[in-house]
Amino acid sequence: MINETFQIVSYSFQPRRPRVQHKNVVTDQVREKGVSPDADKKENPALLPAFIECETSNGPETNLIELTEEDKKTVEALKKRDLEVRQHEQAHIAAAGTYATGLTYAYKTGADGKRYAVGGHVDIDTSEVPNNPDATIAKAITIRRAANAPAEPSAQDHQVSAAATSMETKARAEKIKKILEDNEENSRQRTDMAITAYGQSKFDIGKQINKTI
Repeated sequence: MINETFQIVSYSFQPRRPRVQHKNVVTDQVREKGVSPDADKKENPALLPAFIECETSNGPETNLIELTEEDKKTVEALKKRDLEVRQHEQAHIAAAGTYATGLTYAYKTGADGKRYAVGGHVDIDTSEVPNNPDATIAKAITIRRAANAPAEPSAQDHQVSAAATSMETKARAEKIKKILEDNEENSRQRTDMAITAYGQSKFDIGKQINKTI
């Protein structure tokens, strides 16, 4: 049996990565003006750039990164996209059950140094159940439900849903064919039994007549 899989994919998101400045660069710029960074913080707290802590690529140590207003808007967009992508793919998985065979995310690193999911796909087993139309029908219904599970199914999701409907239709046709074939076989067997019984009854009647004569 060939194990087929179909990917349910969400749209990708590729925002432009803005300029990133590190704290030591800002400090050096302040020192060039002959002003203490600490003094600047105390005297003009409202004018200070926003800093956030994030994990560095070398480990859990924190590194302060300055975010411009444009940076912050892009990071917020990435956070929103990350949540949407994860909710979308988790909806597929929850509805697909055991037919979900894999989950993959595409990531983008934001100006804050963190990775955000901007796309993803779930692999779905779409193979038919051999010699079992009823099981194939149930599987097709589950796959279609999984494809349409997210609040906003993608174009790829609709394709998977349509493929599942085709699989269900084919399985139902095979089921009807099998029922007709079984009925035909049963009818033939009943006919053979009736003919045999009729012949036997004629034979028994003939024997009875001979005994009477």
